[in-house]
Amino acid sequence: MRINGMAMAACLGAFVLAGQASAEDKPYGVGFATVGQDVKEIQEAAKSDGRKLFCDADKDQEIGKGDLEVMRVSEVQAAAGVTRCAVFGKGEDGTWINRQVGVAGQPSQFWMLALEDGGAHRVMQIQVFQPKEAWESTSKALTQEFGSPTKAGSTSSSWRNSMSELVMTRGSDGFYIYYSDLRLQQLMRERLGIAKNAKQ
Repeated sequence: MRINGMAMAACLGAFVLAGQASAEDKPYGVGFATVGQDVKEIQEAAKSDGRKLFCDADKDQEIGKGDLEVMRVSEVQAAAGVTRCAVFGKGEDGTWINRQVGVAGQPSQFWMLALEDGGAHRVMQIQVFQPKEAWESTSKALTQEFGSPTKAGSTSSSWRNSMSELVMTRGSDGFYIYYSDLRLQQLMRERLGIAKNAKQ
């Protein structure tokens, strides 16, 4: 299951710009990666267990052909400074293949969207997919880590502070978790508008 551009756009459309950040708020993340973090820091951390974090700029380097689709962003997204990243491990043939990572105690499909900001690519959104059977256990794990959801329902739950937002939402064959940096998403929306107008 790949989180495609349409799913990302639907999720982004639900977000609004947060107010001034509280000193008590911290950005949401999955342990080795936090929204707002410099991608280079995460790449260094991933090396510690023999994995690599590749981004779309690295897509011609040793990545198996079947995994190139994971790294693809649209022309408009690329023009806005967006890059897609994923975790890879060495396959039997020596090529790097997309690997699952542990999120809330569950093996998960994992991607990141990063945005160029001040000379660095920073994590704008962490995207996770888990099987539907993990909904309850993951919801409990996230509540234990981040407190009670800001909003909770049978098909979606969300946590929010002044810096970031975390959304769980059910799909047909599983569910998605989006960890999002509010400031970077607002910046991306502004750039996407400029990039779309320039292409017309």
